[in-house]
Amino acid sequence: LNNLVRNTENEIGFLAWRAIVREMEPHTAQRRIAMLSTLLRPDLGDETVFEQEWMKWEMEVAQYEKVEGKQFDRQLMHALVFEQAPEDIRKQLQFFALADYGQLRDMLKACLGRRRSW
Repeated sequence: LNNLVRNTENEIGFLAWRAIVREMEPHTAQRRIAMLSTLLRPDLGDETVFEQEWMKWEMEVAQYEKVEGKQFDRQLMHALVFEQAPEDIRKQLQFFALADYGQLRDMLKACLGRRRSW
């Protein structure tokens, strides 16, 4: 890493950071496949950690999209998150015709917000 930084033009911070990222996070097929495999098998935990794990999973989706340069399938996201949602919330969601991931996301946030104890 030291050599990467020293070999950048005038040791400019951003260029050094970019060189380190390129070295440490190569855009290889194996990396993309590993990321996709993880996204397709989310473990969003039980109701006590669901929201936190869901937000973490969404950040991983965003990272995958950045690496791939294309959007992760929203219908697939809808199905995966719905299946992992806590049972009581999943039962509530079945009463609504949620056509896309954005609608599911909004409804999940509302349901989770009502569950919080202040």
